[in-house]
Amino acid sequence: MNKNLFDEMKKFFNVTSLEDVAEKLGYSRKTARTWRTTGVTKNVLAKFEKAKADKKKDDEAFDELFFGGGIGGILVRYDREDNTQHNYTLSPELVDFILLYIDYGNKALLEKFTQDLKQIENLIK
Repeated sequence: MNKNLFDEMKKFFNVTSLEDVAEKLGYSRKTARTWRTTGVTKNVLAKFEKAKADKKKDDEAFDELFFGGGIGGILVRYDREDNTQHNYTLSPELVDFILLYIDYGNKALLEKFTQDLKQIENLIK
């Protein structure tokens, strides 16, 4: 049971060790040793489920976004509440980043372009 859960957690966080999972969930790396011997607590499992739910929510938010006019730097967002369309002009660099992220999902790209991501976050709120 724990092995399957541990594998799921590592895959979700895109890491190779349980110690890395512990860090992603806000615990010390040493906590992973305890998990191996006694399993995870309900609190740990709840944190993991919340992380999955948050990711799903983020993924659903991006389902509402698409680039208009090819790669013309226009981000289109549909607002489900009032059925309106909002268009935003993005810098070519930000468009390049988004396309790279869509293609590769590389967390390193997210860290490198934190400033540009804040612009996206403000647009989709």
